[in-house]
Amino acid sequence: KTVILTTHNMDEADRVADRVAIIDHGELLVLDTPAALKRQVGEGDVVEIQLNGPLDDALAQRLSESLAPQVAEAVVEVERKLLTIRALNAVGILPAILAALEKVGLPAGEVRMRENTLEDVFIQLTGRRLRQ
Repeated sequence: KTVILTTHNMDEADRVADRVAIIDHGELLVLDTPAALKRQVGEGDVVEIQLNGPLDDALAQRLSESLAPQVAEAVVEVERKLLTIRALNAVGILPAILAALEKVGLPAGEVRMRENTLEDVFIQLTGRRLRQ
C-alpha cells in the first residue's frame, strides 16, 4: 500500500516517510529515500557558528584564507552572520575553526553541530528556504 503525505515540515517527512519527493512550483525535483537525499548534500556533519561581529568582504576573504588549511575538504558558506561548514570529522576540526576566527578578530558566538537535514536538501535544490 502507498500513503501520500503532503507536508512542508521536512523533519516530519524524514521521520515518517520511506521515500520523499521534493516538489517546487509544481516541478518534481527529486524522489528518493531521506538518507539518500541527505547524502546528496554532502557527507559528514554541519557546524554552524553565529558570528559576533560585522563581516565585510575583506574580512570574509581573510577568514577563508585562514580556514583553508583546516577545512580543505569542507564546504564553507557565510550568510549574514552565520558561518556554516559541512565536513567529515567536523568535531576534530572545530578547534582549528575557532582559532581561525580568533586569528582574524571575529569572535564566535553560539556554535551548533548537526547532521544534514531534508531542509538542507531543499535549500540546495531551490536556493531558498521553505518559507521564503
